[in-house]
Amino acid sequence: MSENIFYGFLNQESVFIDKNKISPHYAPEKLPFRDKQIKTLSIWLSPALKKEKPHNVFIYGKVGTGKTTVVRHVVDQLVDVSKLQ
Repeated sequence: MSENIFYGFLNQESVFIDKNKISPHYAPEKLPFRDKQIKTLSIWLSPALKKEKPHNVFIYGKVGTGKTTVVRHVVDQLVDVSKLQ
């Protein structure tokens, strides 16, 4: 039987140091230049910590500016602090 066709792919070098960082699911630990947006969103969602209805939020903007990443970051923080109560 001949050599497996995928062996060649395993030995190829990649131009990427970490290919996961270009994934749409990647979220960096720090969100530079997003402090204002994080603060505003946290203020709007903070009533949920007191079991009150939070404000409705509509987030819009250009593709790739970090909207989803900021929301995930804020919601993760909200979930973490709500577990402490």
